[in-house]
Amino acid sequence: MCLMTLWNVQFVVRMQKSHAFCIECLRKYTEAAHEEMPFARGGLGLKCMALNCKNPLSWQEIKDRLPDQLDSLQTLENQCAEFCVLSVEGLCLVRCPNCDCAIGMETSDTDNGTNSENLKFQCPECQFEMCHKCKAKWDEQHKDLTCEQFDKLKNYKDDPIDKLLSEAIIHQCVMCNIKFIKGDGCNHMKCPKCKIDQCYCCRKATGEAYKSHFCTCQVTSRSRKPLTKCPKCKKCRVSSDVRETEEKYAERMQRDFEKGKIVISNLTNNWYGTKENKEN
Repeated sequence: MCLMTLWNVQFVVRMQKSHAFCIECLRKYTEAAHEEMPFARGGLGLKCMALNCKNPLSWQEIKDRLPDQLDSLQTLENQCAEFCVLSVEGLCLVRCPNCDCAIGMETSDTDNGTNSENLKFQCPECQFEMCHKCKAKWDEQHKDLTCEQFDKLKNYKDDPIDKLLSEAIIHQCVMCNIKFIKGDGCNHMKCPKCKIDQCYCCRKATGEAYKSHFCTCQVTSRSRKPLTKCPKCKKCRVSSDVRETEEKYAERMQRDFEKGKIVISNLTNNWYGTKENKEN
C-alpha cells in the first residue's frame, strides 16, 4: 500500500476479497500487467499487489474501479485467457481471422490431418469456419485430406498440363463429383459427401456389394511395381498402393511434356491409364 492511502482516503479503493490500494497504483499495475502478466491462478484476474496474498483482483472489480480503461482491461483479460489456454497440455489457441475471437481447441501430435472434427474451427462469435492447422477457409473437400493434400488441390492452376497432372492423382466421386485423395487404408472408398461406395483403383462405383469387386486370390508378384489388378482374376486389388502408381505416371507425364515428347492437344484425361503408356 502506498503512502497515498494514509492521508487522502478519496483515492483509496478496497477490493472485496483483497486489500485496499491507491487508485493510481492500481492503474499503473494494470498497465504494467500487459508485459509482466501477473495473472491470478485460473485466470480469474490479477494477483493481489499485497505480499503473500492469494486472493485475486477480479476482472470485474478492476473494471468497476477503472471505468476509463475498459478497452485496455479487456485486452488484458483476453491475454490472460490465451495464457491459460497455452499452459494446458493438449490445447492450442486458435484465433478467428474474421473477428479476432480466440478459443482453445484440442490438438494431437499424432493427428495425421485427416480428422475433420479435429481440423475444423468454427468461430463462436461470427461463425466463420476454417482449418485451424493450415488456416484455409473451411471446405468440405478438406475432409479425408491432409492439409498438404488440400493445399495442392486448391492451388492447381488452369494450365492444361497442371490440370491433367492433378487429374492423374486427385480422384472425383462418380456420383457427386467431389474431389478427394485417399489417405491411409484400403482401396474401398466411401464418398465423404454422398456416401456412395467406389473403387480407388478403377474409379468406378461398386455399390453395396463392394466386396465382390476386389480380388480375394492373394496372388503375389515378383515385380517391384505395385499392382492395381490381380494377374489371376483381373479384379482390383484392395490393398495396392494406387497413389504411388499414379504419382509415377504424373511424374512421367511431366517429364515427357518438358522434353516435348507430348503436346497438350494429344493429351486426354486418362493419359496415365492407357495401355500404350503403361507398357512404355
